[in-house]
Amino acid sequence: MVKRAKHLKLFHVFRGGIDGLGIEHLPRHVRVCNTFHHEVGVAEFAVMAMLMLPHQVFLHDRQLRQGNWGGSVMWGEPPKQATLVEKSVLSLGIGHIGREIAVRIRNFGSQVVAVTRNPQRQLAVADRLVGFDNWREELPRAD
Repeated sequence: MVKRAKHLKLFHVFRGGIDGLGIEHLPRHVRVCNTFHHEVGVAEFAVMAMLMLPHQVFLHDRQLRQGNWGGSVMWGEPPKQATLVEKSVLSLGIGHIGREIAVRIRNFGSQVVAVTRNPQRQLAVADRLVGFDNWREELPRAD
């Protein structure tokens, strides 16, 4: 397709990264850009999902609609609340979206371990940085 686009001047990628797109096949004069203005919305969506999972929102909604009030505190039992406090979040990448997620999730009391190409740099939004070669070792420790 690139070879047929004789007058191509711009290759615009509608996502955060450009990896895996074969941009090495583009002529040198073609500019490549990507989109990253959506990082706040994507980060909020990711945090919403992180909040919904431990609270089992869909399960409780389904049970409530079926008339099952189990798990409520109406009988005086202590509430069973899963929280994000003191959880470990592993971020596979700490670009625009990863940073926005880290800022938000740390406000819930979670620790952020971020995978990056340069784990020696200082990054205020992550509690710890690890290299791409080590992310699998971190996975068992992540919540």
